Amino acid sequence: EVPPPRPRSFPQLEAALQMSESPKTRWLENQSPSLRPHFPAEPGGASSSGSQASPTGGGTSAYATALERLSTLSVDVLSLTHDEMSLLSLEIFTQAQVLEPAGVSPPQIRALIGHVRARMPPNPFHNFAHAFDSLQSCFALSRLTGVSAAFDPVERLSLLVAALCHDLEHPGVSNAFLTETSSALSHVYNDRSVLENMHSVRTFELLSLPDVAIVDALDADAYARMRRLIIGSVLSTVALHCKYHDVLKGVLEGGGEPEEAAKGIDTVLHASILLKLSDMCYLCRRFDEVSAWGHMAAEEMMLQGDAERALGLRIHQVCDRTVTSVAAVQIDFIKTVASPFISLCASAWPPLQHPLHDKLLINLSLWTNPPRAHPPASVARSSSAPGHHHHQAAASSLPSHLLEGVGRW
Repeated sequence: EVPPPRPRSFPQLEAALQMSESPKTRWLENQSPSLRPHFPAEPGGASSSGSQASPTGGGTSAYATALERLSTLSVDVLSLTHDEMSLLSLEIFTQAQVLEPAGVSPPQIRALIGHVRARMPPNPFHNFAHAFDSLQSCFALSRLTGVSAAFDPVERLSLLVAALCHDLEHPGVSNAFLTETSSALSHVYNDRSVLENMHSVRTFELLSLPDVAIVDALDADAYARMRRLIIGSVLSTVALHCKYHDVLKGVLEGGGEPEEAAKGIDTVLHASILLKLSDMCYLCRRFDEVSAWGHMAAEEMMLQGDAERALGLRIHQVCDRTVTSVAAVQIDFIKTVASPFISLCASAWPPLQHPLHDKLLINLSLWTNPPRAHPPASVARSSSAPGHHHHQAAASSLPSHLLEGVGRW
């Protein structure tokens, strides 16, 4: 029998398939009742939106803790409200000391953050929380690696903008899905890095809006350098992962001390590496946070798998909820992509060894053998504690100096 024609649309993803090149895309018109950007009142004032509580009277405890840890890799993003994320985003640009030297004012950055927040969809993973997590991680990494001192103000500003906007208006499906369904975006970008090209275009649309107008604040040379760094780093996708991995490996194998060798990395490549690291930092948090992020990422992929099944497409294994699991998805990604890359970066910048590489190995062991419970650290270290042998099994493949970390995690 002749099979019935394959459907070319799916109700839940119709918008993603028909995203256009207009700043007001069909997706945005369908998903958002209003594109008016929202930025909360400063702490102590009232928020103009009731959807998220603005930190008032000194802020919530989660906000205060995040503010204190803002330049570290220990911020629990998922404990924050969107208003708190917005305020902390502005604080990051302020602490980075990039505004005045680049001729940009705080109101312009507030407007940018508000527009990004309005244009990030409520996807399980690619949402405003992920945008803020990448921005905060990038800020912390730039301090740990010394980039904040090596880059000039325009380059630091560009890096932070790229981190905040690198997934702007993400539709919650992959490049492969957009290509296989002959989406409008895949036609615009000829099936090449479809999402990343779209994110870059959207970023410069926002930078050119009248209330943001960051483009107008820069001279021709500064604007050209900003475009080169943002486009180059946003296009540093997983598809280009091998390229950046090999370049970094080649630099480190060129002889001499790793930190000295890393100083010779091109500015755009340096920014691309930091942005890729920022995108993976959620894998290196405390395990309860990592587990929450992992479930969000897996659910977004599995929703795509549901759509692939309904459309009669080949279902990618990591997206097929009938044959895979959250742990399997995370273990595969860590082993094939994150661990080799983060290991090289830790060689180039030793301060990343513990906050990234060591914690990633601990979390990999816990994904492989999930703990049944999370006893206090003092109990977990006791050989007579319930679950001790289970934690011991989970850590069996870890170096000795990381064994104690499994109990704490």
